[in-house]
Amino acid sequence: MKAEKTYSWKIKGSFEIGGVIRLQGREYRLVAVDDYTTKFGRASNLLTWKGICTKCGEGFQFKSGKSKFHPYANCEQHRPGKGGAG
Repeated sequence: MKAEKTYSWKIKGSFEIGGVIRLQGREYRLVAVDDYTTKFGRASNLLTWKGICTKCGEGFQFKSGKSKFHPYANCEQHRPGKGGAG
């Protein structure tokens, strides 16, 4: 058994379509902001990001909230545990 430290990044400040965040040598571009209602009934935003796969170089998208940003490094095909990782 092994324990790993994981990171939960927070998006701070105002965000705008086309804005870029750089983390751990990778770049993520905000491509959409959608209204979202949490399971507790509060209004929030769902952010859609575009990244570039570190394995194949293809673009991919993923969604996050503003308070918990867990960026992916790879497209779905190359993501560990998703049947790819090759």
